[in-house]
Amino acid sequence: MKLTGLLILLTLATDGLFGQDRHAEWKLLAQNEKLQKSRCKEITEKEYYPLFNGVSSAYDSAKVVCKYELDTLGYLSRITEYTSIGTTDVKNYLRNQRGQYYSKEYIFYDSSGNLKYHDKWKFDYNSKGQIIKSELVRGDEILRTVTMEYDTYGNYSSQTSTHPYKYKWTYKYDRSGDLVELKEWTSGSSTDSFRCVSVKTYEYKNRHLIREIKKSCETNEVWDDFEYRYDSKGNLVQINEKRTSWVTSGNGPREREITEFKTVCVNDVAGRILSMSTFMNTEKLAFHYVYYEYKEWKN
Repeated sequence: MKLTGLLILLTLATDGLFGQDRHAEWKLLAQNEKLQKSRCKEITEKEYYPLFNGVSSAYDSAKVVCKYELDTLGYLSRITEYTSIGTTDVKNYLRNQRGQYYSKEYIFYDSSGNLKYHDKWKFDYNSKGQIIKSELVRGDEILRTVTMEYDTYGNYSSQTSTHPYKYKWTYKYDRSGDLVELKEWTSGSSTDSFRCVSVKTYEYKNRHLIREIKKSCETNEVWDDFEYRYDSKGNLVQINEKRTSWVTSGNGPREREITEFKTVCVNDVAGRILSMSTFMNTEKLAFHYVYYEYKEWKN
């Protein structure tokens, strides 16, 4: 399965292989092919929120700084996240000789440097080397269990998470192996049946993700609409998003409100993203910046 859009793996980050990670490590994994070619050793990601409603805010310095470490084959081995409030979050990825991740650790320290928790993901594989079960454990306690199923082509067809609530994600692909539909299901308890909450559809051109739409399964209302643009070399240069929310003023009717976002990406000569600047509606100043720095392995 080839996922060519930078952010598409965010949709797969809800649970399963790496747990509930919804942030930049999925951007990193989506760029893995380019990172392998450039023999990248370390990536530093700095996130800023310089403006809030057009006014300089307390977030005028880096809110989050993430450092990604990769092995010589380009696989993720560690993420260290430092926040503006002084906490540190470490994720260690452990692989066996076959290149499979067999464990992932969550280690969290408070602002005083004290260990708050140490959780581990453990994985079970089938005879084909596919992960069929993962468990998130803290000491002797199982916090979450995830089971995976695959189609005949080896793509994920479903993931089901339990403890304490049940969630499920089902996937459909086109003939090229690109993800074209992702449905999210939920259940109120371990005994209730699943109901579909949302569905995401994906559209491609020349194997590049160009459109992503998220809708309500129940009402078919569009919640999010993403458009991805690329340069002549296939590097992502812009993301346009329309985000829908429903607001009520006093006792008035429920009205639809659409907020538009534009994210501009700058790439280096190797096609790696150097910066992402996000603008809201017609504002001329970005309210969110992300910068990347790269270090390579020496030959």
